[in-house]
Amino acid sequence: MAEKELAVCDECGSLFFKGSSQMMGLCPECAHVLYGYPNCPHRFLNGRCVSCYSMRLHHFEDMEEAGDRPYDMEEPNFFGLSIAYDPYMREVVKAEQFTTCGGDGGRSICGGLGIFLGFLPCSPHCKPEVQEDKELNGDYDFYRPIIRVEMT
Repeated sequence: MAEKELAVCDECGSLFFKGSSQMMGLCPECAHVLYGYPNCPHRFLNGRCVSCYSMRLHHFEDMEEAGDRPYDMEEPNFFGLSIAYDPYMREVVKAEQFTTCGGDGGRSICGGLGIFLGFLPCSPHCKPEVQEDKELNGDYDFYRPIIRVEMT
């Protein structure tokens, strides 16, 4: 089987197989989001889609291929924010009651739920949970400085 040729998306900079997108300079995801073209029906093997080569995911990537490039979900979004990219990590969102959001300590991935369901705790729709232990776990909890904006 011949090797498929890779291209770099002009918009997001990710690698994709040439011919997997209906727009020459864009990956299927950017062509879908920006111009409404059909997206790739992703089928993953070793953290990459076999059809378009997209989505380099932490914990599913072939370690020899990893290199220094950040995983796709670690990259900042359109607004310059990196949000919940590791399903093992919980983000502290409220200090007074020690409330965390996202991450399940890897239970979904280690439990065999696979790529899509394994990354479900990274969803921005994940409900915040008040933790009873009230102690940070340096391996699984992180926080970042924020400025709360009061809405009137």
